Amino acid sequence: MVIKALKSPSLLLTVAFLLKLWAPELRSQGIQCPTQYIAPAFTGRAGKIAFNNETDQAIFVTLFHPNIGQVFSTYKVAPKQNIYLGNNMVVGNDWGIRVPNSGICNVEAVSDYRQHGDQHFIWQTSSQRFLRL
Repeated sequence: MVIKALKSPSLLLTVAFLLKLWAPELRSQGIQCPTQYIAPAFTGRAGKIAFNNETDQAIFVTLFHPNIGQVFSTYKVAPKQNIYLGNNMVVGNDWGIRVPNSGICNVEAVSDYRQHGDQHFIWQTSSQRFLRL
């Protein structure tokens, strides 16, 4: 009976939900992204992008432009700093982002998208969102 219960799809979903709910450290772990940048479809989401460097070392963050499919610019983020990348730059969900020793992630996959002020939206991401290769 116990073996059947462990194989139950509803039980597995319940366990997965409870892990997400009560194990925030698992939620904050990064995702692994491909080494090649492949721009996804633009969905209309766009905003400034903020990067929170939660480490004790400076991190170089690289953005990839969807129209050219290659590096747009690289930014140095000091330790323990949360800064906007670029000078009032707006990026769409189809942009790519990479930190050292990670794959190239879709901005939307590694960021929270939220309204900031009356009309502006931002992408907020951090050094913890990326799995290192």
